[in-house]
Amino acid sequence: MVIGIAVIPYIYQHIGIERIGVLTIIWALIGYFSIFDFGLGRAITQRIASLSSHQTDSQKKTIATTGVFLTLLVGMVGGLVGFAAIELVGVNWINSALHLESEIRASFLLACLTLSNIISPLMVVADRFLIANVLGAAVVAYYTIPAEFMIRLLVLPAALTTTLFPVFTKDLSEKNFASALVLYKKSMKIIFLIMGTITGSVFIGAGFGIDLWLGPEFAEKSATVTSVLGVGILFNSMAQVPHAYIQASGDARSTALIHLFESALYIPALFLLMQLHGILGAALAWMLRALLDLVLLHGRAMRLNT
Repeated sequence: MVIGIAVIPYIYQHIGIERIGVLTIIWALIGYFSIFDFGLGRAITQRIASLSSHQTDSQKKTIATTGVFLTLLVGMVGGLVGFAAIELVGVNWINSALHLESEIRASFLLACLTLSNIISPLMVVADRFLIANVLGAAVVAYYTIPAEFMIRLLVLPAALTTTLFPVFTKDLSEKNFASALVLYKKSMKIIFLIMGTITGSVFIGAGFGIDLWLGPEFAEKSATVTSVLGVGILFNSMAQVPHAYIQASGDARSTALIHLFESALYIPALFLLMQLHGILGAALAWMLRALLDLVLLHGRAMRLNT
């Protein structure tokens, strides 16, 4: 993140706003596709943590080995799908100048080669692609640069929930709901305090910070977007606790259905709000989706204790 903050002003000055818009889409693909692995990593952790102490190490080794093999298989299949998508829709989908098409194609191909685990994180990167298509690649940078910076803040709650996940799994598998609920509430408070302080500072100081970082023109177009995304990041951070809690219980079906429901609402809302308010509308749609995600996941997590 520190390196990005240092070099983005230089890149912005030397390659132009349209190219940097395309570049931020590539960064989004590389960053998010390498994180998501169809939930295999978390599924393996949940399964091993829920095994009782008398079960053998050979059973745990079998589970881990199977998970590694499946992750490799998913990565290979995803890479092939990625190559096909580039040629069929990837380049033509982005509304950019004609002379940039060859650069975009080459960049997407390079991105596919760097993806270790691939799924389709639709609700995470959909806004970037839709902005590029509807409003143009020259506009997308005003959204994606602050968005990419803000998303990096999620490493903090992600680190906490990664640690919490096996503890939740153990407590829930042993029906120790009281202990799990105490830890759940404490974790929500900690994340709210830490991320609320950070995102609150961003909300208040976005204009001043971007002005210093990328200049007044960029700040004028991105400051309000950044503030709205900051609120969404707070909601998203807190939602990671109930998400981990639900999956630790073994109820991955609920999280999948919740996210499917959200996507059915989010994509049309994203289109509508972009048409009405441009990139600010995209930020509002993302923030509202994050709020809905928090409400639905928290509600489901609380029902697990009844």
